[in-house]
Amino acid sequence: MSMNVPMFPGVARLFTLADASATGLMKRVFTTATWDRLASGTDETGRRLPASAHVAAARLGLIPVYPKGLYVPSRVDRIIQANVLSTLRTLAERDTALQHLTSTGEFAASHPKVRAGVAKNLGRQVARHLKSHPDADIACLRLPMLQDNPAPGERLILGAVDKQLAILAPDPSGTALVLTPRLPTRVRPTGRGHWVATEIILPIPKHLQDRPITKWHLPTITPHPTKPGIARFHLAYTEPDAPGRDPKTPITSVVGIDWSPSALGVVSRVT
Repeated sequence: MSMNVPMFPGVARLFTLADASATGLMKRVFTTATWDRLASGTDETGRRLPASAHVAAARLGLIPVYPKGLYVPSRVDRIIQANVLSTLRTLAERDTALQHLTSTGEFAASHPKVRAGVAKNLGRQVARHLKSHPDADIACLRLPMLQDNPAPGERLILGAVDKQLAILAPDPSGTALVLTPRLPTRVRPTGRGHWVATEIILPIPKHLQDRPITKWHLPTITPHPTKPGIARFHLAYTEPDAPGRDPKTPITSVVGIDWSPSALGVVSRVT
């Protein structure tokens, strides 16, 4: 589920801080060493990387940096890490696909482990690279050779933080959600006092107000793609099994959001 809300000044400032730091972090870690580590699924000590993006990023040493003199709560690091690592994981999959397609020393049009669309897109990138580097060894090609480091995209993944930075709860009427994040009061916050709790009211759509929702999950916030000054809040929720179903019939109800770079904010519900 997503809803559009006027951009609060504090949210806009947080976007500016997070985007600048995420862009710098992406530039530093856009290397084959990162792809190899993500492909292995383990950190330098051999421990399995957790699924949680910000935890995995911390394990890999992906630490955001900010301009000197700025005070930024450590929980904001998690937002940036979750954004960057989710993008890196997608790119690592493309790098692995590239290695499958070039393993023979020639670019293969297809491979059993590579989706057709990915193979076609990588084929265009390889052809463009070979046009300017005709003597390149195809078997040694890696993704950073074919493209510049991408921008991770403006996303505030509040699901990566805890109650010290953001709280989400229904209001007593049951018609709205109250999101209370700590937001910067100025463009360059220099102390703890420059981060204050701010209430943001998110109306619950009427068709969901009578649903037996047991939990609302902290949203991911993105700028509206076509409406300046509007923030889009993408929310997921959990509800119990559908009523009236035979209790002997197993059912799993999951509500989630696809945060892949190609499908930001796509709500999916699987029952």
